[in-house]
Formats: sequence, structure tokens, C-alpha cells
Amino acid sequence: MKRTVLFVLIISFMVSMSIPVSASERFNDVPNGHWAEAAISYLSDRDILNGYSDGAFRPDNSISCAEFIAIVCRLSGMKDVASAGDTHWADVYISYALYKNWYANESSGYDVPITRELAAKILVCAFYNIADYQPSDNAKTITDLNKIGEYYLDYVLYAYELNLLTGYPDGSFRPNEKLTRAEVASMIYRMLSSDGQIPETAQSVEVPVLLYHHIASQGDYTVTPEKFRSDIKELLEAGYNPIFIDELYDYASGTGDLPDKPVLITFDDGYDSNWKYAFPILKEYNVKANIFVIGWSVGQAISKDGKTAIFPHFSWNKAKDMEDSGLVRIYSHSYDMHDSGVRKKDGVSYSEYIDQFKGDINKLGELIKSNLGHQCIAFAYPYGDYTYLADKLLEEMGYYATFTTVPGISTVVQGDLSSIRLMDRITMDQKGESALHLIEHYLAQK
Repeated sequence: MKRTVLFVLIISFMVSMSIPVSASERFNDVPNGHWAEAAISYLSDRDILNGYSDGAFRPDNSISCAEFIAIVCRLSGMKDVASAGDTHWADVYISYALYKNWYANESSGYDVPITRELAAKILVCAFYNIADYQPSDNAKTITDLNKIGEYYLDYVLYAYELNLLTGYPDGSFRPNEKLTRAEVASMIYRMLSSDGQIPETAQSVEVPVLLYHHIASQGDYTVTPEKFRSDIKELLEAGYNPIFIDELYDYASGTGDLPDKPVLITFDDGYDSNWKYAFPILKEYNVKANIFVIGWSVGQAISKDGKTAIFPHFSWNKAKDMEDSGLVRIYSHSYDMHDSGVRKKDGVSYSEYIDQFKGDINKLGELIKSNLGHQCIAFAYPYGDYTYLADKLLEEMGYYATFTTVPGISTVVQGDLSSIRLMDRITMDQKGESALHLIEHYLAQK
């Protein structure tokens, strides 16, 4: 539910927050005692709504539609994204809002000040379900109800009921009034503050993620079978417990626990050598592993051009056999974005890009569902190259865990699904060091 997502976001903010600084200390135009000081401090501490390079916050300035949409996108978990080329600075955010139906490409444009009624619609669409709205007598207290556009009416009344937007002392709502930066800060602060109890502490665990590709005696992106067996043996002797990404999801969603010293063993690409060499070792030691497959190459030994030989990839039948053993779980490495990557290409609009991206992800997701019988909840970025827009789209599509190739070890927080997004991984290919030694090295850096 959307309210659950918002609750998780609050926990995420609490976990990641630094020592708070009051707005009066940070901004030269927000005096001590300003009516929105607490809200401005809270949001600026979390990089949701920031000030300007001259040290000002400009609390009485109006805020544009584009700025408001960007704030809501940040609040929903999307990090700052720079639009490509000569497009509008907020094109990524606006395209996402259009895709989510928060915003209907209003004829007034993106850079005009946002009105109170439009802000109400965007907030309700982003974080609530309009179908949950139950009309009450509160609406009767709004003296200018007839001035609210029919298109916005239910959204305004729901936002009013939730106390996201309040009325004026004379009982009016003033739907077409501009919202100031201070008013937006106060509105979002009320929304976050009303979401319920926030845990004072949250359990967390460091989860190393090992990345393998090809298992063979030599070649690029390769680890020998002997080295892989040695890595597994040393990890088990050191007390590590290999897990599935699904178990990590259960922990991060607050519905499950993890064993002591959890570790994820992952393979990218789906090479047949995973079946031929790694799988027997997994069975020998009763160890779990996670494999990210490229959709088009499953069962293939020839490139898409029909002529060029490639390393053979295991088939869906072999994937099913490995999954049926209870030791392997298959996830997504994209259907056909491995070579081109997940970034938007020049000359492609953001709306076109979103459709193309979703089409690729859904195509492999459907293959995993039809061949293996389960929903795919995890995605590994090809070559580790990610964008925050792609990651937000994946989250919306139910891919709760995502993986990069950034070296390191991620901290996973119980009850915080955002902590299993863009996870670090330790690449094992052609490295002489043992997996255990590399884990100890990265743990020492935290």
C-alpha cells in the first residue's frame, strides 16, 4: 500500500539523517521562531527541499510545478537526476509524474507557480489511494468549495481531510492560490509527521555480495572451479551463511530474519559454466546462489547476429533444474539491454524511454514467470551502470532489490526496503584474493 511505502521512506530518512541544523542557523532569511522553521529544517536536512547558494531559503517565493514534482519524486525515493541535453531541467521528474498519472501535462506549463488544488492532486496520487476517500461533513466548512475545479475536487477534499493542505481563517481554501516554499515545506512535514510511530532504533546487518561470471580454467570474467570451491569452503568455515535475495527482501520488508553472517553469492549473465561447474559445487556444500540471466541469450551459444560464437548460456530447463534443487534462484539482468545499457539514448524522449525500458524488463519477467513459476524481484545492472530513474522504474515494477558493481559492502536495515537498492558487490573475476579476504578488507573500511 502507498501508506506503507511512505512509512518505509520515513524510516529511511531517520536512518540516514545527519545531525540536524535549525533553519535559522542554516538560512539567512529564516529567523528563529519562523512559523515554518521546523518543517524547513526537517526537509533541508534530508535534501528534499534545499536553499540557494547565497545562503537563502526564500520561504515566501512561490514554487513552480516542476519544482514541486521534483520534490515529490525525491520524497518517493528518487535521487537527484540531471536531464540529458537541452531538455527541461526537470524532464526526468515530469516524465515520471506523467507515467504515474500524478500529473496530466497541464496546459499552463511546468514553470508556472503550482496552485493549491494541483499540489493536492499530485500528493494524493503519489502517496495515497483516492479510492480510500470517504466524503465527510468537513467539506461543508470550505466556504469557496464552488471555486475548486471539478477535476481536482475529490483530491482537494481528501488532502483537506488528511490535513495536508489546510484552509484559511475565513474558511476558504483558495484553490488557485500559489504555494510558497514555506507552505510546501509545512505541508510535506505534516504528511510525514502524521504517518505514525517511527521506531527509535532499527536492526541492520552488513551483507557482502560476491559477483561471479564465468567458471572456467581461463578467459575474461573467469574464476576457475577450484577457486570457486575454495571460496565456498572458506566462507563456510568462517561462519558465513549464503542466502537468497528473496530472504534479503523479507528482512528488509520487516517480515523475516536473516541468519548470522549472511552473504549473497551472485552470478551475472547465465553462462552454462554456472550449471556445469558451479552448480555441482553448490550441491556439494549445500550452498545457495543467485543467478542474473540475460533474457535473449538463455540457451544460446551464438550471438544475435546468428554467426558469432559466444560463451554458451544455460537453458530454461537447466535453470528449472537448478531452482528445483532449492539451491539456486534466477533473477533479471535485462532481456536485451546488456550491451546497450539502461541509459536513455540520444534522440529518444523520456516517455519513449520509459516504455522501452519497461517493455524489456517485463519481457524477461514474463519468461521467468512462465518457465520458473515465480515473480522476479531483483535486477542486476548490466556492467553495474545505473540511473536513478531506471532504479525508480524498477521499484515501481516490483523489482525491490537492485545491484551495481560498485565495490564494497552494503548495510541492510530491517524494515527499510530502500536499503536493498543499488547494493554494492565484490567482483571476484580474475582476482587472486579469496572471497573471505576481500570481505574482511571491505568490512574494515566501513
